[in-house]
Amino acid sequence: MVPTEFFNKHVVISDLHIKNATDQRYRLLLRLIDDLCSPKNRPKTLILLGDVFDFCFGYSKSFRKEFSHLGEKLSALALSGVRVFFLEGNHEFALKNLGWPEIDFVTQDVFFIETSAKQVQKIGLCHGDLINAPWHYYIFRRFIKSTTVIWAARLLPDKIFNALCNRLADSSRAMEKYRSINHQKLLSEAAKWLEREEVLLGIMGHFHVPYAETVTLGRSGKDGQIFCLPSWTLPNALVFDDEHNFYRVYITEEGYNSEPVSKYLSEEKPRSTPIG
Repeated sequence: MVPTEFFNKHVVISDLHIKNATDQRYRLLLRLIDDLCSPKNRPKTLILLGDVFDFCFGYSKSFRKEFSHLGEKLSALALSGVRVFFLEGNHEFALKNLGWPEIDFVTQDVFFIETSAKQVQKIGLCHGDLINAPWHYYIFRRFIKSTTVIWAARLLPDKIFNALCNRLADSSRAMEKYRSINHQKLLSEAAKWLEREEVLLGIMGHFHVPYAETVTLGRSGKDGQIFCLPSWTLPNALVFDDEHNFYRVYITEEGYNSEPVSKYLSEEKPRSTPIG
């Protein structure tokens, strides 16, 4: 049974890293969307915050065919009145060319939603890979997502291109096992991101760490909030209402379990942890 708190709320999911249509995470995602289509559970928005797929190329005919069922369900959810956003992650390319109607594909690095609380507040959302990224990653990302590279990729046969990119994704993940996140440095950069975007609340994925932290914005001295979604090692969603009450919903084969968000960092937590 879906928690009734989904109704009229905002639902965010990120970093599923679905490999193929037989993936258990894919089945759970389809079931979640089916459940959200029900009038008693229907949220205001569903936001896919990037890296839903371990690799996605929107021009790929084989990819569009394999995941057509997801496109149909997301379009049906959007037609029911839910605003559906799909932000491109660093594992996804040319998403808007999937051809799924009624979906708001987001190609810019940051986008915003406004909640209709007593005081309207703008919330910033991003995948997160550009926060605290080294300068050479910016260059690499701009190159790999450029029109020239996308055009060249379209010339390769689907099977060869998809196999190559999935192998690169696996190699990248293997390398990340040896990287660590310095939480304080990352949150400091996240605070700068809030200040640049002139928001006090930001949501991101990518880092697979369930942050729910208060950060201080440098110039103004105001407090901001940063929320981050963990990976789908434990399938989950971040859900919040217009009054900014946040909780996490964990999705299992048996159903759904929800709990209020809690601060991730404490005195007992190390300053840095391996990327999960």
